[in-house]
Amino acid sequence: MSMAHALRWPRALCRADVLLALAILVAGFTFGARYARGDGNAPQGVNAFYLRHALGVACGKGTQAPLGNKAVDLFLNRKTDALAPADLSADTAWEPIAPFAKTHLYLVYCCGWLWRWRGISWDALAPLFGALYALTCLAAYGVFRLGLRPLYAAAGTLLFALCPLHLTIVPHL
Repeated sequence: MSMAHALRWPRALCRADVLLALAILVAGFTFGARYARGDGNAPQGVNAFYLRHALGVACGKGTQAPLGNKAVDLFLNRKTDALAPADLSADTAWEPIAPFAKTHLYLVYCCGWLWRWRGISWDALAPLFGALYALTCLAAYGVFRLGLRPLYAAAGTLLFALCPLHLTIVPHL
């Protein structure tokens, strides 16, 4: 076996890994964003409660959260799909960031900036859901790739991506 032939094999594996990784990222982003837009797949309960701090970022109030506003409560409880910044009246009280939300500042800012750019709605968060879903699928591919060939690792990633437990977590940032 010549040296040139021996060097082609790792290069081909590297190319296959890069192409599969890109395919996993694109497919994961597309599927995750579309899945998050489905009926009833937006954050609910505690998750939505802590996203109220992202409303402050979206409205230019920093990480403060609005208090005692019926429109905000309806939005966070998923009774409405969108919230207009005008619904936050001038007399809305704002509270400082909660200790739990402080531990998730990156998430608060990501959601807040998305809401600022795309409008305050649950559908506006779909790109974030898609990106996080794609990154978890890519991480799974990396773990599978530690012990498997590229196609087997891709098959394991597909099983992981479509696992009902994984899909249940997708809408809950």
